[in-house]
Amino acid sequence: MTDDTRLPAIDKELVDEFVLRAHGDFDFVQRTVEQAPQIVNGARDWGGGDWETALGSTPRSAAKKRAKSSHC
Repeated sequence: MTDDTRLPAIDKELVDEFVLRAHGDFDFVQRTVEQAPQIVNGARDWGGGDWETALGSTPRSAAKKRAKSSHC
């Protein structure tokens, strides 16, 4: 792919919001993917080499839900 045919970079703030909201706002995630499918490859940099993708947030979200339900 030449530089002329590449899609523009995805806005960092949008990627950060996408990854954060992937922890539970699945309507936002679906709408965003429909508008910019390439965002599924985006990763948030938490610092210190800790990178997270929306897909990577899924196990964390599920673990939180299980923890909350087991303490009820």
